[in-house]
Amino acid sequence: MSRNQASLAVLFILACLFLLLPALIMPGRASDVTGATPSPALTLTPQITETLQRAIWRVTPAPTPRDVLEAATRLVVLQGELTRRAQEEGMSYRIVTMTFTPRPFVVTSTPTPGNALTATIVQLMAEARAFTTGTPTPLPEGWVTATPRPTATPRPTATPRPLYVLLTDRETLYSVLRPTNTPTPTLERMPSSLVGKIAFRSYLLGGSIGRGRILLVDPDGSNLSYMPDLWAYELSLSRERTSPDGRYIVYQKRTSRGLNLFLAPTDGGEHQQVTFVGRGVAFDMAWSPDSRFIAYSSNQEGDDDIFVVEIPGWSRSTPHTVKLTHDDGWQSDKHPSFSPDGSRIVFHSNRTGRNQIWIMNADGSDLRQLVDVDSDCWNPVWIKDDPIARIAAP
Repeated sequence: MSRNQASLAVLFILACLFLLLPALIMPGRASDVTGATPSPALTLTPQITETLQRAIWRVTPAPTPRDVLEAATRLVVLQGELTRRAQEEGMSYRIVTMTFTPRPFVVTSTPTPGNALTATIVQLMAEARAFTTGTPTPLPEGWVTATPRPTATPRPTATPRPLYVLLTDRETLYSVLRPTNTPTPTLERMPSSLVGKIAFRSYLLGGSIGRGRILLVDPDGSNLSYMPDLWAYELSLSRERTSPDGRYIVYQKRTSRGLNLFLAPTDGGEHQQVTFVGRGVAFDMAWSPDSRFIAYSSNQEGDDDIFVVEIPGWSRSTPHTVKLTHDDGWQSDKHPSFSPDGSRIVFHSNRTGRNQIWIMNADGSDLRQLVDVDSDCWNPVWIKDDPIARIAAP
């Protein structure tokens, strides 16, 4: 552009500004400019508000002017249109220049080649595309690189503790005795590997006072083991109070003649007393698998002995009690529990000078010591399968 042409352009711009000065100082509502898709034509859409009675002009952005002269020409045309409509409608306007902000353009990053051969192939493909289709167009304004979300690292699965550990397996026993964060399993059924075994408390492996730790033994006295979790032992104890056929719950109730055992029908019927201990106490009750007998401990004859009562409705119309153990004045036999087939009873006794686990037939015969360790053992329970109503009283 020559010096003369530049001078003419400057004079033209000054003239345009002189024409626009009255509009710029006139009071009015600023125009609302939206960032719509660019259009080759300039359009004006008036909207009249009822309260202010002023026009709001939505101006669609036009393509970028080629030079200063085209920009000034557009400005003069716009000012003339606004002046004409202001005279016709009696309204005032103000021109405000708005800046359009483009939306972000997300670009996915190209993965890094895994080896040299892959990198060479990627480079050759890029050269081929450039040769056939030309150089790629520049990225648009506002582009950003998409950052992939990090993949969550899965937490390690806790290794479940064994149901029981033989005391001869020192390495495993030491590992389960150490404090860990391994969760206690919650199972709906008694594991078959525990059914038929006898669980009891003992101080042999330490433990808190009055609780000790749970040991496990086979009915023949073999395979003495440690049971890390309490749930199987406690579940077996809780089942001793409910008859396997689901008809009764045995509970203690104090009467004028001692603390006796009563039956509560699960269907809500009348409660029935089944023991008569005088001024003594009946406790540690446990049902037989056929729901016919209840074994319990009582001091009704002085020392703590094991008794069995047959509930009414089987062979008799009234309760019938039989004493199974006979102590010598200082001995104590407690906490009986029937075997899964009902043929034997396990209990603990101090008849050797220390509480140990003993076993006998259901009629009191063949009494023998089952466990003999250098530590107190007490509160045995014979682990049975899940209760199923197989036998109904006549």
